[in-house]
Amino acid sequence: MAIKQFSDYGNVQAFDGDFETLPLGGRICVIKGTKIESYDWGEMLVLALDIDEGEHKGFYQRQYDRRKQDKPDTKWPGTYRQGIPKDDGSDKDNKTKGFFKGMITCIEKSNPGYTWNWDEKSLAGKKIGGVFGQEEFIGTDGQVHLATKCVYVRTVDSIRKGVEIPKTKVLDNRPEPTDSFFPPADDTPLPFDL
Repeated sequence: MAIKQFSDYGNVQAFDGDFETLPLGGRICVIKGTKIESYDWGEMLVLALDIDEGEHKGFYQRQYDRRKQDKPDTKWPGTYRQGIPKDDGSDKDNKTKGFFKGMITCIEKSNPGYTWNWDEKSLAGKKIGGVFGQEEFIGTDGQVHLATKCVYVRTVDSIRKGVEIPKTKVLDNRPEPTDSFFPPADDTPLPFDL
């Protein structure tokens, strides 16, 4: 008995276990789009980023396109979130103002002739330097995993000069690792000889 060829075999994208990873450190990015997310504690400006130069150019676009094939409602995978100041005069808000202005200054310096006009949509297409590091998270399997994310932004020039790779952000209440991912060995004899 032979295996019957399934339809579109020649057009199906092969999954061979290999996937592209983004090395840690500085990258020149382009802002693909923006949105504002509102929470009960305040608002965040979300920048959708993609790598704009080098061998990993288009990294997040490729991830997005691949994921969208299986999950049409997939979200853009490369983002940077910046708190939007409430302008309430608190110490925390003053710190948020400094971080927000720092991000905007990095964008202005990285895009000669651009001046921030308080319209977040005007950031689309602008370059920015992203510093990528890793942070731990709990996966759906209950295990600790690492995600590579843009942890802070810099000017394009500072990325070109080189930046230090940030330390991995670890979970505060890290669960103990388990071996539940690997089932116990099955010693049942095979129904045929190899």
